[in-house]
Amino acid sequence: MLTEAEPRSERICLDLAAAQLVKGDSRISLTPRLFSVLRHFAENPGRLITQQELLDRVWPELHVSEGLVKDYVRRARKVLGDDAARPRFIETARGLGYRLVGDIDVSSETPPSPLARSESRAPAIAVLPFADRSETVGQSYFAAGVAEDIMAELARFRSLIVIARDSSFLQGAEPPDVRTLARDLSVDYLVRGTLCRAGDRVRISVQLIDGRNGRCIWAERYDRQLEDIFAVQDEVARSISSKVVGHVDAVGLERAARKRPENMAVYELLLMGNWHLREGTEDDVAEARRLFQRAIDFDPTNPRAHAEMAFSHLIECWSDWTADPKKAADMALSLARKAVSLDDLDSRAHLYLAAAYYNAGWNFEAASLAFDRATELNPNDYDLFCLRSWHFVLSGRAEEGIDCAEHAIRLSPLTTEDCRVAQCCAAYGARRYQDALAALRSIPEPSNHVRAFFAMCHAQLGQQAEAEKAMANFLAVASKELAHHPEHRPEGWRGYWVARYHFRRKEDLEHMLDGLCKAGMAITPSSGGA
Repeated sequence: MLTEAEPRSERICLDLAAAQLVKGDSRISLTPRLFSVLRHFAENPGRLITQQELLDRVWPELHVSEGLVKDYVRRARKVLGDDAARPRFIETARGLGYRLVGDIDVSSETPPSPLARSESRAPAIAVLPFADRSETVGQSYFAAGVAEDIMAELARFRSLIVIARDSSFLQGAEPPDVRTLARDLSVDYLVRGTLCRAGDRVRISVQLIDGRNGRCIWAERYDRQLEDIFAVQDEVARSISSKVVGHVDAVGLERAARKRPENMAVYELLLMGNWHLREGTEDDVAEARRLFQRAIDFDPTNPRAHAEMAFSHLIECWSDWTADPKKAADMALSLARKAVSLDDLDSRAHLYLAAAYYNAGWNFEAASLAFDRATELNPNDYDLFCLRSWHFVLSGRAEEGIDCAEHAIRLSPLTTEDCRVAQCCAAYGARRYQDALAALRSIPEPSNHVRAFFAMCHAQLGQQAEAEKAMANFLAVASKELAHHPEHRPEGWRGYWVARYHFRRKEDLEHMLDGLCKAGMAITPSSGGA
């Protein structure tokens, strides 16, 4: 748990089943890569681990820099509450690698999943990453991409609940116990498979597993030309839906009829680009754009290429490395509009259009309509509900924001940190300050302006000592941030918060500033509108 308090001496345990770090009585959800880094350290205490070993373990068959390893070791130290200068857990052996010198226990215990089982709810299903059996090295991105596309096809059926990729991909292609994984994800069924690619042919084996007893209730093998991959994905999704709910709903079939790349080279470029987007660094985003542009050059009418290119500009808009967030948002809006014009059945194109409408011009009405359309097309999209939660928060609809965030968390029970931030802000807007604090304490690495909500919540609850301490910690970091980026220095603290939270209603901004003022921040009164 990362809070405003100083780190305490407490038992540290890595829960393998839940992909969480347990510190005392608190649990921290971990991103997949960070989980893998910590797991490798925990399973090799006292042993020297080289950077190359971490690269091979966490990023197999993918070409990433050693700088990324250093960044993830830094993140691991941060979540452990460790100090590189005085390490209690991860020690640096200069020029050699790293060594775990502290105690991190390993367990497979996990709390009940937030997705409650009920006879009345739709069947829940999780798709695991497909195991790559290709002889050619470097095809893991292709196997994972095919599995993710099958997941996307299943997500279009309203008769199913489909768990998000970030949770279902955590345990790998071959988890040790499918029944335990089904329980952890609170799903009724698991889909797993293998993919073998040889030249212009592909062999895919798929199994549908009953999560209650681990039995295979349906299996199929497809040996096809590579260009038939999309037909295979459709057939798998429809077969699974039919087996699970007894029928394939007509609405799901209509939504599944989205346009597909006509060229396999385009499809591969999209899969590689998506992998880089998930890494999210400035270099990875640049590489993703290069790949998406090649896809567009191959096929200028490909909607998915335009949609993912739009998303790359949204990532830049939201990043701390962007030089011009407004320009990035404008580019995202143009590309998302193009994607929607090419395929009105692409839910992601409508999702990115909604986000771009807001970020490019604060057009709440147009964003709301685009969110509605995206939800209609894909009722199982974690990212959609997470982003829509933010839209509700900033629109002054806090209670709806809480509901939306909670729905997103049910769709991705093991990786929820992004949506916890929205949940925190929504709870604060709804004057549910204890709930906001609970959401904050579950976020492993909150940015500094998110940490300021500790101060706001404590202040609104009348806990002045805690509020002032949290505010002092926030100001210490914020002052350094502004010193490093003088060109971004706001005109007083009011400008700092207006730049980050563009509320539709003035009273919502003032409610935030009120909490900051009560915690001890000096904020200049507004000379005009919000």
